[in-house]
Amino acid sequence: MIDIYHFANPLSDNCLVAEECLEKLTHTFFQKTRLRFIPLINEQVSAKLIQGEQALPIMDMPYDKESLTYRVILDFKAAQIEGNKKARPFLLSLQSALITKKQPYSLSLITSIATQVGLNLDDFLTNRMSQEVIDALKADQKLAWQLLNKYSVAIVIDDSSTLETSLLTNFSKESLTTHFKNLRQQFVVKTKDLISPENAKTFA
Repeated sequence: MIDIYHFANPLSDNCLVAEECLEKLTHTFFQKTRLRFIPLINEQVSAKLIQGEQALPIMDMPYDKESLTYRVILDFKAAQIEGNKKARPFLLSLQSALITKKQPYSLSLITSIATQVGLNLDDFLTNRMSQEVIDALKADQKLAWQLLNKYSVAIVIDDSSTLETSLLTNFSKESLTTHFKNLRQQFVVKTKDLISPENAKTFA
C-alpha cells in the first residue's frame, strides 16, 4: 500500500497543478494507492487552533483571503463525508473556478459543483456548517504537524511495503512524473524478486 498525502495551499495555482497531476499519476500504479488532499491553513492560526487557543469561526461567506481559505477547506471536508472519490473532484473544480477562471466564491458556485460531482446537496449544505467538519480540519492540521519537518506545502509518499517515506517539495509536473516513474520501477523490481526461481523453491 502506498499512501500519498498532498499538503497544499488550496488557493495556490501550483498546488492545483500538482493535485491534477497526482490524480493522473496515482492511476498508473500497479499496487494499491491511497491519495489524500490535505489543504493547509495559516501556520500560526493552525498552531493556536490545535492548542485550543483559538476557535475557528463557522462563516457562511468569506470576507478576506484567510476566511476564504477556511471556507474552501470546510466545504471540502463536508464533501469528504461522502468519500474521497467525490471530494477530490469537488475540490479540484472549486479551485479551478476560483484560481483559473477567477470566479467569485458564492453559494451558487459551490452548490453547482456539489451537484456536478454527485453530492447529496441537502446533506452537504448541512455538513459544511457543522462542528464535525471543523474537527476534521483540526485533525488534518495535526497530521501535517506530525508528518512534516516544517509546516509547509509538501507531498509525503509513505510506502508500507518498504517502510520508506519520501518528502517532495518540487511540485512541477516533470519532477512528480520522474518520482512516480521511479516508484513504479522499484515495484516491478520487487515483484520480480518475489517470483524469482529461488523464492519459487521456497514456496514449493
